[in-house]
Amino acid sequence: MTKKRRLVNSGVRDLAKVSGLVVGRNGRGGSGTCVQLSDGTAALLTAKHVVIECLRNTGEIFIAVPFSRINFQRPRAIRIDSSQQGDAAILVFNSLATEIPVIPFTSWTVNYAEIAVGLRVFACGFPGILQKREEPKGKPQFAYIVDSVSSIQSNTVTCGINETIEDMPSQFNGMSGGGLFSAGGDFLGIVIEENRYPRRELYSLLPSAFEELYRPFSMLPDAPKGGYCAEKRSVSLNLLKPDNLGIQATVGVLAELYWSRADPNHRYGRIGRLITLEFIIPGIKTHYPINIESLFSWSDDTEEARMGAIKDEFKFLLFKDGLAS
Repeated sequence: MTKKRRLVNSGVRDLAKVSGLVVGRNGRGGSGTCVQLSDGTAALLTAKHVVIECLRNTGEIFIAVPFSRINFQRPRAIRIDSSQQGDAAILVFNSLATEIPVIPFTSWTVNYAEIAVGLRVFACGFPGILQKREEPKGKPQFAYIVDSVSSIQSNTVTCGINETIEDMPSQFNGMSGGGLFSAGGDFLGIVIEENRYPRRELYSLLPSAFEELYRPFSMLPDAPKGGYCAEKRSVSLNLLKPDNLGIQATVGVLAELYWSRADPNHRYGRIGRLITLEFIIPGIKTHYPINIESLFSWSDDTEEARMGAIKDEFKFLLFKDGLAS
């Protein structure tokens, strides 16, 4: 039997302080990292699929920072990355919570310059689930996984899992959304997935993979001149329960449509974007608007073309993000 060795690293205590928890009403969820937004607001950076699962399955979502004594609270705002390969989300704390230690905006929004194969890293979070209650309560157990970067492909980092560490958690459910850090405490990315075969590995996204979360929308640089007309439209779809016996949730979307006054037939003459999703769960009074930015276009200025483009993009977003099947 391989003898386990204890890892002693005082920096882990600091990583625990900026680590948070995301859960639904059933106590299941994931982890996150406390970050500062461009306006100074404190928020929890996590994985998009954690947010979606909480809302779709329970209609509720709560965030907490156990080591900063920030108890479970509903987020004031939610933003998810709607890009093709994005799996990141931001949940803004409901109070200013100035006592929360955060990673500065300029530190979590850029790729760590020294990341390379062989770099020693820590994945931090709260594995396991909390007891099911009317609202989540309990003392979640912080854990970290230490190993080194084994590969970097595009915006994804792969690291191994060193199971010889004495305090290694026995299971990693709930680590999704947690932060990946260098041994020196530099933020590297977001843990999004565990792979068990042929060897146990963790996959994480670099900040360049979720730029949509921290870069404000601006019209494309080669868009036609002369200004745009604009309007907003809304659409809703029902998501059925797995057994098709009743509605699990109604999901609404708000879209903004822009069309060029001077040159609507330009390739960027008709641009639309989905800007807000909202889950409405039967029996749940609290609603959670989710800010997004999913771009699309349409062919002509008929009502049928505009509404068809919104619905097509909406359905694509739902299926792409696993909201519908």
